[in-house]
Amino acid sequence: MPELPEEFAPRSHKPRFATLPGEPIRPRLLADESRFAIRLSLLAGASELCAFAALARLCTHRSFAGAVVWAALRVARPLWALCGTVVPRGAAAFVLVAASLAVQGAALLSLSPDEALLAAAAALPALGDLCATHLAEAIPLDRRPAGLSYLDIGQGMGIALGLAAGAAEPRLSPVVAVVALLFGSIAIPDLRSLPGPRATFSLGLRAAAARTPFGAQGTILAFVIGGLGAASLVEPTLPRWAAIVAPIAGMLLAARIDPRTRNAVILPRALVVMAALCAVTRAIGQWPSAAEAAGLVVLGAAASALPASVARGSGELERPIVSGLVWSAFSLGAGLALALVPW
Repeated sequence: MPELPEEFAPRSHKPRFATLPGEPIRPRLLADESRFAIRLSLLAGASELCAFAALARLCTHRSFAGAVVWAALRVARPLWALCGTVVPRGAAAFVLVAASLAVQGAALLSLSPDEALLAAAAALPALGDLCATHLAEAIPLDRRPAGLSYLDIGQGMGIALGLAAGAAEPRLSPVVAVVALLFGSIAIPDLRSLPGPRATFSLGLRAAAARTPFGAQGTILAFVIGGLGAASLVEPTLPRWAAIVAPIAGMLLAARIDPRTRNAVILPRALVVMAALCAVTRAIGQWPSAAEAAGLVVLGAAASALPASVARGSGELERPIVSGLVWSAFSLGAGLALALVPW
């Protein structure tokens, strides 16, 4: 009969030191899995960079139709993931990226491009959920959280860099978007699947994740941060260097602060308060440059704080669903704010 492990074996006397469990083991990807996850994060990050560079352009070139279409297409992430169950995921991603490149490439040759069409083309390749479902199928369950972390980091960095590029030089946002999509498209071949049916997260699973305590609270917080933060960016007056530095500085600050908070929602709640102050300051017309800089800092911080809160607050199996809901709510709030703010 095999002996019991030391932690459970009966003892004749009490040990001098307490028996404690070992240190928790963080999941780590294998080398080939790490390269695979990095390539998918490049594709997802490039799509976010493209979209948020266009969002920053809409702050200068105001367009009600452009903001509404941008917000609608950004929340279509589950639709593209569903398309990946009908047609090959690589084909779906290729069509979305090619359509976006064609429209934005044509805009580079036009002196006065249609802002609504340009915003729609930039928002079209919302590939985060498509990449997440493919990654969840390809990587075993015990190492899947590490792969999802790569994906969330890529999307957050894409948002921060897109805001920086679009706010610094709105006229060049199509150029930035085209370059980012061409660079991220190297991961499209990685979306090929093994023969057989392809799955995605059903509407029932998404609704159940949205009803969980953290899912509901995280989605609402992301929506409010995106809306109030974008409302403070209307008609920007910042110099280029400040527009570039602000979102990146916010992301770095949030990455240092979040590990020191007690739970997953403290930092997002603080960002809601800061975003509200920025929006109110911008609405009353006081210190517009300071309000815009602070708004960019808040949005950049959200790009780091939101995926970190999802990793801490959501369950392991529902994490990719909650992450998609949070990013969709963040984009929806930002797009609707640009469409509705009167100033």
